Amino acid sequence: PGNPMQVTLVLLALVLSAVMANDLQQEKVRFMDWDQSTNNFLFRGNEPRITNSTGKFFAYDLLKQYMTENALKNGRTLPDVFYLIDIKLIYWDDPLEQPDIRLEEDFFKANPSLGEARMRQLFGDATSPSLFPEDYVKSHAETLNQWQKDHLPTYIPSLNKLLKTKGPNDVPTVIYFHCECGCDRTGEIAGSYAMQYLNMTYAQAYHWDESVAGRWILPNHNWAVEWYCEYLHYVKGMQVQPCYLPL
Repeated sequence: PGNPMQVTLVLLALVLSAVMANDLQQEKVRFMDWDQSTNNFLFRGNEPRITNSTGKFFAYDLLKQYMTENALKNGRTLPDVFYLIDIKLIYWDDPLEQPDIRLEEDFFKANPSLGEARMRQLFGDATSPSLFPEDYVKSHAETLNQWQKDHLPTYIPSLNKLLKTKGPNDVPTVIYFHCECGCDRTGEIAGSYAMQYLNMTYAQAYHWDESVAGRWILPNHNWAVEWYCEYLHYVKGMQVQPCYLPL
């Protein structure tokens, strides 16, 4: 075990990295899902921002380029014209994130035909289900949507429903969800979605999240994925367990 001060400093560095992002990074922009009937797409990524000598801007053209290239790598062709639903995963009224929130909202106010910005607050969970006896885990998994602040049992299916819903004027919709880093909050949603809709086990989803982030995921967001794994196991009967990483 590491020195407690070292552990605290590592966690603090990870938290700061979660809310102080780099500009848009190509390796973070990943195709996740596609619906044949609507030609809608789902992507994960990090903050869609570019910086140059005149300031910071919403990286619409670069994001479109990265999504097009990553879709092709996965055998899909992104339509040239689409309606972008930009979902920013936020913590709270954080002054560090406010400039990027305004950046996204202002872009779509000025360009409403290109899409819209949505905000979704995420917290993660305070404990891992692996700490509790099976009967406790089962009962809390069955009532997850009643006590979990992030309400993953309703939010994750809502993303899939959005994917299957025709966009305005039958223009394909591209859903792009992200936080600042594209690691922790994004990892919580991506890992949970991957277990339910992309045929991944918890271990596969976690290792995928980790590979995209380039580091391990903040514990509160990983614990939320673990609880969602237990929910999928006990409520949906899905074979996604074990819902923890074996030692």
